[in-house]
Amino acid sequence: MITLASDNHHKSLHTWPLWLTVLIVMTAALTWPAMKAPILLDDESSFRHVSEFTGWSDVFKADAFGLFRPAKNAIFHLFAPGDSINLTLWHSLVLASFLVSI
Repeated sequence: MITLASDNHHKSLHTWPLWLTVLIVMTAALTWPAMKAPILLDDESSFRHVSEFTGWSDVFKADAFGLFRPAKNAIFHLFAPGDSINLTLWHSLVLASFLVSI
């Protein structure tokens, strides 16, 4: 029996969702132990953390979850609103800036 390259290509088109699912599950399984922040709800902790900064040099310290992320600390410190945090507005700004960047 002779198989054509187009037959193999046709079969691979049907299996890509399976391989994508396997890749996502493997990535999640391998990175899950390192996840320290609550999913989608870490902004409030980060805002509380940066509210304790005494100056801009504090952005080079570990973030609220013990990770070294000075760019994240600087952005949260720059946009930290005093006592009231409008997380809906914050998430909207972050999403808009992401969409503009792509």
